[in-house]
Amino acid sequence: MKGTDLKAWKLWRIDAAGAAALLAVTALVYLAGIRPTMSKRAHAAGNRARLHDQRLKCTETSDLATDLQSQLLDTQKALANNAIRLQPASRVNQRVAGIADLATRSKLNIDDVRLGPSSSASRYTAVPITLAGTGTYQTCITFLHALNKTYPDTCVSTSEVSSAPGDPTGLATFKFELLWYAAPEPRSARE
Repeated sequence: MKGTDLKAWKLWRIDAAGAAALLAVTALVYLAGIRPTMSKRAHAAGNRARLHDQRLKCTETSDLATDLQSQLLDTQKALANNAIRLQPASRVNQRVAGIADLATRSKLNIDDVRLGPSSSASRYTAVPITLAGTGTYQTCITFLHALNKTYPDTCVSTSEVSSAPGDPTGLATFKFELLWYAAPEPRSARE
């Protein structure tokens, strides 16, 4: 029996050595081949997901750029169709006379007209004009409406209209600060 035990023990040692060698080879294959491959696949899957997100963002940005380009073209067409031709700032006296005449036709009494210092930009020269006087609220509204229609290149930057409470005449004092957008000065005049 001792011979059989010894043989079984030798076989058991061989089986244990084979199992250990198999485990070592399996661990080596896992660590050297399978694990890096799985890591690379996970990394590649993450890259694919990021690429997909970037493609979606790119498509959205491209669509937005197309929409904005279309809006820009529409705006440029509207500007071309509705362009206001700016007069040169040297015609300021004619502009002031025209505004004063418009105020008189609107039944306003002009007490004071003042010009402020003009400021130049690349596309326009802004000329401030202050108009003060008296009139009713209705005549002030009539004047502002006519000003907008007659001189679309002139805006009202500030308007003050006030009257005394209980004044039977209905007269109010007004002060309108206008801003006339004139054509830009030539480069040589600015330099």
